[in-house]
Amino acid sequence: MVEADLEYTAVAIGQNLVDEARVKAFDEVSVSSAPSQVPAGFTGTNKFGGANDGETYPLFDDFDDYHNFTRTDTTVHGIYTTNATVTYVTENDPEHSAGGKTAFKRLTVVVTSPFLSNSVTLSYVKPY
Repeated sequence: MVEADLEYTAVAIGQNLVDEARVKAFDEVSVSSAPSQVPAGFTGTNKFGGANDGETYPLFDDFDDYHNFTRTDTTVHGIYTTNATVTYVTENDPEHSAGGKTAFKRLTVVVTSPFLSNSVTLSYVKPY
């Protein structure tokens, strides 16, 4: 198997998760209505992750439910493990964690496989 084929599959798996997450509500408090205060009313990072809301995949309803999410996919090109993290970022510095609530969240998806020489990383910043 050519490394490029393995990387293509890893990118497709990672992009699939990004596409799935990006259409979800920005925050648990915005699933059914607007928050009373932006960004103060948003979920704290200590509450990120679907398990904190009693939700399980694939029934996540908001973007930060994907925090610390791990999935294993078996394809014709092998086994791939996908790990996702979510953090608040600022509009001016989307590469680094903001350290507090903002109107922007970044999803980072890392896909690995024992057959890949390097992991594949994708990121998406979701604005409120």
